[in-house]
Amino acid sequence: MSNPKFFCNRSGMVMVMVIMLTLVFAIIMIGILSLNVGRVKTGQSLVDSIKAEQLATGVMYRQMQQQMDQCQLCPTAGDCSSCPALGAESMDNRAFDISVSNKGASANPNLNNTNQYEIKVDF
Repeated sequence: MSNPKFFCNRSGMVMVMVIMLTLVFAIIMIGILSLNVGRVKTGQSLVDSIKAEQLATGVMYRQMQQQMDQCQLCPTAGDCSSCPALGAESMDNRAFDISVSNKGASANPNLNNTNQYEIKVDF
């Protein structure tokens, strides 16, 4: 015959197994969740980089248009405080700060002493 105490202790063993399985599943779920959050952050960073690049391209085209209109984006080398293309853009609740600096005439003889501009977009 079987020992009646053996069946009584088995209910405690089931509870221990349930607690262990719950902990294992919780650890697995936390791992999956952290992996997904990391992927979302990486994806958002790539989207912001693409937006910043497009903003910089737009500032460059505005600068070229103003030069064709006999106007310069930064009239004084290094001083772009009165630049109409500067400022901050806000897209999808993210602020993008645009700055342009005139690096002066190019040292490259093939560029005919054209001014070099550095366009920087921070986000």
